Amino acid sequence: MKIKELNAELLKIMPANITFEWDNVGLLIGDGKAEIGKVLLTLDVTSKAVDKAIKEKCNLILSHHPLIFGKIDRINNPLYLKLIRAGIDVICMHTNLDSIKSGVNRILAEKLGLSKLSFISSEGGNKVYWCKVFIPSDYFNDLKVAVTDAGGGLYERYDACYVSHEVQGSFNPNEDATPAIGYPGAIELVDEMELQFRVDKANLNRVISAIKAVHPYETPVYHFYEITDDNINYGSGMVGDLASEITLEDFARLVKDKLQAPFVKLWTAGKSSSMIKRVSVCGGSGSFLINKASAISDVIVTGDVTYHTMLDSSLPIIDAGHFYTENPVLEYLSEIIKQYDIQYFKLTPQEHEISNLKLI
Repeated sequence: MKIKELNAELLKIMPANITFEWDNVGLLIGDGKAEIGKVLLTLDVTSKAVDKAIKEKCNLILSHHPLIFGKIDRINNPLYLKLIRAGIDVICMHTNLDSIKSGVNRILAEKLGLSKLSFISSEGGNKVYWCKVFIPSDYFNDLKVAVTDAGGGLYERYDACYVSHEVQGSFNPNEDATPAIGYPGAIELVDEMELQFRVDKANLNRVISAIKAVHPYETPVYHFYEITDDNINYGSGMVGDLASEITLEDFARLVKDKLQAPFVKLWTAGKSSSMIKRVSVCGGSGSFLINKASAISDVIVTGDVTYHTMLDSSLPIIDAGHFYTENPVLEYLSEIIKQYDIQYFKLTPQEHEISNLKLI
């Protein structure tokens, strides 16, 4: 399997177009033409990660955090040069991996023993569109099948969700046109069907391609416009239930143990003796979800919470650190890699730069 083929498969699971606008995902270094030898899985592409990849003769690093975020004016970064000289390609899956149902937050939630999971918020890189397509009646059924196969018409736990109408279309081809029906210079009236449906941004390009593939017109007639709609297919954070109630402090100890974190910070919000059952989680930096989590849960587990954010929160917070709340996602990435019978290695916390953080 070539590196670019694995990148394409990963982007089917974690579509690039649900990525936040500021993010950078996919194949970031290399041309992807090489056959995959061995893969190193890591949360970050650090110097230690590159050294291990070289030691284990890996020609691909698959990481969560992007190696390259901003604009590059010149390539003189020692880490980039080291990768290029060693012939190591780099694939990164970041907020697209955060936003899918099976990604970072599901892994974190399940590791903490939560069930009955749902997103905290539909906020994410994904957008939702409403589509209208006009097509001659004879092609209508083919259109529905093609759109369904491409991911259009999905609504929560249902697919093939459509609204349709009989309409009459008219057009007058100009002299440069090659119409599928009629002749240039003659107004045509055609019995058509109008198909309306919603489509996630993740599937938008595939749906457009499907419409063009089955539509007989030289210029297919379709329109998309963005709508405001909650989406259970993509989102931010997750909320779920523990099997039974537990004290806040005991749960903080459980989080520390399950994530193998050297320490966690517990903000009790004055509720140190309270019992908790419903828990919100957000791997990495989840402060932006605290207000929404307050309305639906007893505590939130996340990382990178600032002093003033804690002081302002009426919701107890367990800050287990950015690294330790996201590193479990490597287990998910390894399950994907196993499907292709590819040899891989995982960078452990002890091998990561996070090991330089000491408690004094």
